Amino acid sequence: MCRLWWQAGHQRVWRSIQLRDSLGYVKDLTRRKHFASLVETITFQPGDNTLANGQKTIQFLDFKRLIAVNSHGSNYDGVRLENVKSLIVSSLRSWVVEESDVRRRSDHGTDDITVMSALSTKAASLHTLDIDMNCDDSLGPVIYEMLDNLSALEHLDMRSIGEILHQTYPPDVFLQKVLTNKPSLTTVSFTHGVDFSAGDVNGFLARMDRNWSIPSLRSFGRPCFNSVSAATGLIARMPNVEELIFTVIDRTGNFGTNVNNLFTFMSTVRQLTSIDLELEGDDCGFDGSWLVQLGALEALGTFAVSLYRPEVVTITGAQLAGFLVSSQKLKYLTLDLGTVVVHCSVEEQVAIQNAIGRIQEVDFGGITLAIQHTI
Repeated sequence: MCRLWWQAGHQRVWRSIQLRDSLGYVKDLTRRKHFASLVETITFQPGDNTLANGQKTIQFLDFKRLIAVNSHGSNYDGVRLENVKSLIVSSLRSWVVEESDVRRRSDHGTDDITVMSALSTKAASLHTLDIDMNCDDSLGPVIYEMLDNLSALEHLDMRSIGEILHQTYPPDVFLQKVLTNKPSLTTVSFTHGVDFSAGDVNGFLARMDRNWSIPSLRSFGRPCFNSVSAATGLIARMPNVEELIFTVIDRTGNFGTNVNNLFTFMSTVRQLTSIDLELEGDDCGFDGSWLVQLGALEALGTFAVSLYRPEVVTITGAQLAGFLVSSQKLKYLTLDLGTVVVHCSVEEQVAIQNAIGRIQEVDFGGITLAIQHTI
């Protein structure tokens, strides 16, 4: 019985490991090979140079159950191709690379290309690809080509590499690379440096069938749109999207009208559970009529809107109370709209305060309630 417990226990322990420590603990090659066959997740700490260290080579280990690799850019410095290939196995489904504070070699661009080129050979089986590291423009073509082959991908987080691709290739073609030929794609996240104009979105949609949509997508994060029409034009092709995080910079001179149009559109996307929106433009002022429209989103649990350099924003007590009372599932609320005085009746104040009491986190920024007493 004790031996059975030991066998079950060490199998659980070895499913997820930090590779450098594990190689240090186990010196015997036969035992290393056995434990490697149990590993499902490998995590590299910042600065871990196991992939480059010939004395702790892993190229003779068979990680036949490996599903996920979590790494940092600094792990790739001086990388040996043979070591990387030992991790690129048929069972691999997730590859995450994050940036760290560890200083990298000045010529790390070649190392990054070595790793990502090896990974691209298994691109078709990946479910998760998350790339967030300081990389050279030279890595762009490798990732750009890989995007065409990620046919099973579910989660794509591009962050820094997304900005490089956006600056290097036509934005409409870049959108096509990201959003098409991935029937299971659920989550896409860019960085704020990736911006799309109405021309970019229209150019992309012109390449597609007129009825094209991406029904699998549930979360779309962090692009910047240069107009409201660019945002609504693309989001309208995401019929099942539940989470939106994006920025709109509108300098058309009709900021208030366009913002109201944006919220009118979003109020029709009834399955939305989370909206995180940053707004910027000329004459950043508008009224609060959009709040009443958003009350139609019965599933909304998170709502955050921030206005950069706000001007005149008017919200009535009835509008704010109506939104809060209607949004029964709201748990997180941020209204960062500058200095706004909301004039409300006693009844409206009570409704607002009761609604706030059930919300877990509330940030009203510069909003102040002013009670109007009737005589």
